[in-house]
Amino acid sequence: MSPRHFVDALRARRTLAAGLFALGLLGAALVTVAMPERFVASARVLVEVSPGELAPGATLAAHLATQVDIVTSQRVALRVVDALGLAEDPAAIRRWRLETDAAGSLRHLLSDVLRRDLRVEPAGGSSVIRIDYAADDAAAAARIANAFAQAYVELGEQAARAADARRPAEPDAAALRARVAAALQRVAAALSESDASPERAGTLRTLREELRQLQLQLEQAERAFDPAASSRSDGRPRGAASGPRVSVLSPATEPVRPVRPDPVLNAVVGAALGSLAALFGVALAERRDRRIRGARDLADASGRPPIGSLRDAFGRDRPASASRHGLGGMASPAVPPSAPARVAGGVEADGPATRPVPTRDTAASPEPIGQILVKAGLIHPPEVERILAWARREGMRFGEAAVASRLVTSDQVERALAAQFDYPMLVRGASPVSEEVVAAYDARNPMVADLRRLRARIRAAQAAAPPATPLRCVAVVSAGPGEGKSFLAANLAVSFAQGGQRTLLIDADLRAGRLHRMFGLPNATGLSAMLNRSIQPGAMQRVPGLGTLTVLTRGPDAPNPTELLSREALGQLLEAFARSFDLVILDTAGGGDEPDASLVARCAGAALVLARKDRSSFDGLAELVQGGGAVPAVPVIGTVLNEA
Repeated sequence: MSPRHFVDALRARRTLAAGLFALGLLGAALVTVAMPERFVASARVLVEVSPGELAPGATLAAHLATQVDIVTSQRVALRVVDALGLAEDPAAIRRWRLETDAAGSLRHLLSDVLRRDLRVEPAGGSSVIRIDYAADDAAAAARIANAFAQAYVELGEQAARAADARRPAEPDAAALRARVAAALQRVAAALSESDASPERAGTLRTLREELRQLQLQLEQAERAFDPAASSRSDGRPRGAASGPRVSVLSPATEPVRPVRPDPVLNAVVGAALGSLAALFGVALAERRDRRIRGARDLADASGRPPIGSLRDAFGRDRPASASRHGLGGMASPAVPPSAPARVAGGVEADGPATRPVPTRDTAASPEPIGQILVKAGLIHPPEVERILAWARREGMRFGEAAVASRLVTSDQVERALAAQFDYPMLVRGASPVSEEVVAAYDARNPMVADLRRLRARIRAAQAAAPPATPLRCVAVVSAGPGEGKSFLAANLAVSFAQGGQRTLLIDADLRAGRLHRMFGLPNATGLSAMLNRSIQPGAMQRVPGLGTLTVLTRGPDAPNPTELLSREALGQLLEAFARSFDLVILDTAGGGDEPDASLVARCAGAALVLARKDRSSFDGLAELVQGGGAVPAVPVIGTVLNEA
């Protein structure tokens, strides 16, 4: 499936796509309503650590990751359980006994439950750890988050105290040095005295011995102090558990708004899922039931490029000047002819660029448009002269000047032009023909221009047909009902009649034909009666006001339409009609399980295949054209895309 085809399918199946998209939004709304509220409280803990406290080769990020693991450990969670007294809650105890039959430890079970909703992570690149806790109650979330932060701080303090208790006692080296210095002073004082008595000599020996002992104790103290001092960094013994200094930077407060449900997020997710569902749903539906989306699909299904298309005859692009009113007292209303008409005084009449071809010999001068308007009682002869003078002075056409004078309307001028060139048209409200037969009422409609182009191509095909097998009968077929066969057949027949061809329109849809209603004709007799060899007078009916157009309705309901269309009588009738008419157009039943359309097309010898955009089945149309099973292939002279 090409992107262009998928876009067309998405546009055509917009109801399905919109439904799936709305289903996604509805699901998001239901989830938002049904989802319980969830609150998250956050506490922040500052971890003060110096480079000397880090293990060799470790980084601050790795150290913080270790602290995160400590916060989320079961040891901290057990402290929280004890601090909050959760294990003493009678409701928790009853639930524990009911669900586990008192197996295991309630404290450990509660600690595992607490850790499920705990989220701890470093806050950016700083030394701050964020402790988030989610709960159904805002107060409970804040209380538990603060309990985890406090338990972690207390655990760090306990580790620091234990490390301090394991440190060796440091010798009092300073006191020993002071005593050695005092002893040296006394020795120096003794040596400075000139008394050489035996008593002074004994005192000197005693002081020297004391000094030697003190120096020995000092050396021993220094030997004990140096290993301890060399093993310390910032007051921490190496090998001892690193106990960083932690403190609560900002305690958790009760959150005001829940983090879940998030209506905006749910709506975005619902819209995304709905969009995906719409895309996949349309793709699946198109794969299961492919439709004709454009001229390329029609060409692929039929094997022939379209020779024409039909725009919407009742859309917004319909000209505001389309025929709405009758031309008072005139037998035929009107549309502009195919060429500007000359009126009295040589002034050209109005008309669009594309106009119907006159149906009579225009070598003789046509009746002036002003005289036609006078005969219709719309203006008086003196007003014709004033309009002519105004037209010459302003360089306008007679019709433009007449409309500008507000004596007549543009519709009345157009009807006068049609009467001037004997172009068969009908008056709205004055004819039983349905307004669905647009070509009979409004020649400015864009769809009528499409019909003229299609008529020209069919005429070219008639001219190119060999004399032995002239192209006189054309069946309008389609893959299914409701695709516009009757609309195309009726309007195309009117277009040929307006072009001067003797045209016969046959309703060969013996199941649900409606041409008699479209043209306001009786249906007491018709094709079914002829095929049943019970021809009655009045079966061939002329449509008043539409020139050479003759209609053969479907006739009375028949219980065996397929059998009637299979008889040789249909071929014999068409041969007789081809000798009396320039063109025979047959409306048919919708293709499908019944072979009626194929039977009529093969009997006619030529088929104009119609496909309605976004409605006709691709596979059904291909089967209709190529044949399959009990349905024979149809002889296609061209395809038409109905874009309405």
